[in-house]
Amino acid sequence: MKRSILLAGVLMAGGLAIVVAPAAHADDFSGTYAFNAPAQGYTKGFSTTWTVRPCGEDCRHITTATGGTNTDAHREGPYWVFFRYSDPGVDCPGNAYIMTRTKMPATLRYTVNPETLIGQFQPEGTPCGGTPMPSRFDLTKLS
Repeated sequence: MKRSILLAGVLMAGGLAIVVAPAAHADDFSGTYAFNAPAQGYTKGFSTTWTVRPCGEDCRHITTATGGTNTDAHREGPYWVFFRYSDPGVDCPGNAYIMTRTKMPATLRYTVNPETLIGQFQPEGTPCGGTPMPSRFDLTKLS
């Protein structure tokens, strides 16, 4: 105990101080990413490439190789969020009255976790008549 007090006193007297700073939130969500959404829920599954570029503080511009997305994502807590209108946006399953699947336009809300590169999207509102379940996607950084 006396030794640790003596060491602390020597370090402080010598001008050496150890400063513990809070961990910075590492977020370099920019570059080129492979996007993969497996078939699930109301989506058949698809893949594309995202290009993500900074467009200001708490802003990332996202474009896709397929041309379906050209928009800005904004920070909401730890996530990046953007909206995309798609027609047809969702593949609604049939029911007891309508046996065939129906494609409906929808505004999709995308949420991305920049640390895990896992995200989800789901329609806003109820284009299929019920509460939609989110669909998961994964990003893999290419460059």
